Amino acid sequence: MKLVVLGCVILASAAVLTAAEGSPVAGSAAGSAAAQTVPQAIATLLDKVRAESDPAKAEALLVAYAGAPHALVALALGNARVLQADGANDAARLDLLRRAETAYANAAQLDPTLIQAKLGLARCAGARGDWPAAITACAAAVPVASATAADLAFYADCAARGCDPRLASTLVTQGITRFPGEKIFRRQELALLVAADRWEEARAALQVLLVAAPTDV
Repeated sequence: MKLVVLGCVILASAAVLTAAEGSPVAGSAAGSAAAQTVPQAIATLLDKVRAESDPAKAEALLVAYAGAPHALVALALGNARVLQADGANDAARLDLLRRAETAYANAAQLDPTLIQAKLGLARCAGARGDWPAAITACAAAVPVASATAADLAFYADCAARGCDPRLASTLVTQGITRFPGEKIFRRQELALLVAADRWEEARAALQVLLVAAPTDV
């Protein structure tokens, strides 16, 4: 799994980090069910983190924070560690992923409605190859009926890699139904059919892909 993609996905939550004291942060952007208020000191810190291009320096800013624990600070700390894991050697990568998981777990404990923290846990587990843990985290983080295409495809991939083809098939079917233009679900469907030795159905799925994207199969 390419960690830079992971970092970009969950770093999108940084859009919530610019709120001034007393201003609500939209729940959908923060992954929370309800709007939350960000104290000025935390908003200022997270603005600095968002402006920092070096994730190691961003982590240092967050680690130096001495105020009361806040879910968005913990979330940003997890993001910074994930971004550093991309390109790191194996030992450093695993250490960064584990420390990112600790930060995401803290964020989820501080705000159980913070979906981005739960997604961070799922993606870190997947990046470590712990697919059962990734599936469990996805179940808590990805609402199948309303999830984005990217999150639903990731959940399906975790299920397939975690040897749960029935769950994977259910998620892929949801993806095809909800996002008919997203070819990733058709590719996942094809892979599942081939893995199950369902060759006639696999040929039919391949034909659908060839018609939709003849140069992209």
